[in-house]
Amino acid sequence: MKRFLVSIQRATGLTSTEAIVVVSLALVLTIGWIGSSLSPKPATHDSITISRIANILDSLETSAVAPISRTQSRIDTLPHGQISTLSRGHMVKLSNGQIKTSGQIGARRVDLNTASKQQLMRLPGVGPSTADKIIEHRKNRKFTSVDDLLDVKGIGPAKLAKIRAYATVP
Repeated sequence: MKRFLVSIQRATGLTSTEAIVVVSLALVLTIGWIGSSLSPKPATHDSITISRIANILDSLETSAVAPISRTQSRIDTLPHGQISTLSRGHMVKLSNGQIKTSGQIGARRVDLNTASKQQLMRLPGVGPSTADKIIEHRKNRKFTSVDDLLDVKGIGPAKLAKIRAYATVP
């Protein structure tokens, strides 16, 4: 080791202490480089699909929804002096003072074959039990069109007409 340091001193013109510092730094950098090459690297960016983003947004929307009782029929005071009438279901107050029912939240259509229970409950007239029935139906037979909802107990032509604008089947 002493011969190595002497040869570095002669080649570079460094003092004994400077040569030791340079060799030490080179050794530490080499060990760090080898260690980082051998260790598994975590992914810098996790890949995320569009459907995963949609599910995250839907879960955020669901957490912002507050249930109202069946007997409550209106909201009296809103920041902009608006009065909204809701017969039952869920409601959310938006930052601009508007009130929307759960069936009106979000512009995305709900895929009947892949939607979660919370996503199905966003459909107008679909509550927890109807969402469960839709999920049970698709386990036995996938939906080929929105009209297949008529096969689900509790959904008739009138309810289907309300749901049609918000549901889709790919």
